[in-house]
Amino acid sequence: MNNTNDAKKTKDTKTGNIYNSRAEAGQAIAPELGLDPNKDGIWFEVASQCPLGRFVDVASGLPIKRTGRV
Repeated sequence: MNNTNDAKKTKDTKTGNIYNSRAEAGQAIAPELGLDPNKDGIWFEVASQCPLGRFVDVASGLPIKRTGRV
């Protein structure tokens, strides 16, 4: 059973990189958007600024919405 707080592997379709968690993806992409990668909740800010389809949930294969959720 998956806990909603478990790390969720995330693929960046622009770079092909797979991150072990949404937070890791947010920290990696933040500088590209001029954001502080150390900011709390950076994943949600990154997801909201990137186009739909940029990130995919590895487990389900579904695109991650701009809300930061599948």
